Amino acid sequence: MGVQELPESVFKLCQNTQHKQVVAKGVSLGWSPECISARMKIELPDKMISHTTIYHLIDKDKANGGTLYQDLPRFGKAGWKGGKRKAGRS
Repeated sequence: MGVQELPESVFKLCQNTQHKQVVAKGVSLGWSPECISARMKIELPDKMISHTTIYHLIDKDKANGGTLYQDLPRFGKAGWKGGKRKAGRS
């Protein structure tokens, strides 16, 4: 999934350096964008942004050569391949 054009309102939010600092600190602590958004709602209710906007910010950072995406909790982990699980078997 590549970086898509952001709505102008989201783009303006992403320009705020305070948002960038909070997101960078949260991601470096191993927090997911959902956790960062919830924490911002508590600590900075007037400057809160959604987890989707945080993902957009991380995508934009990646497109510009940044490394925020590498600190996401699920980065590089393989997903479950699927298949039916059999109860009681190892």
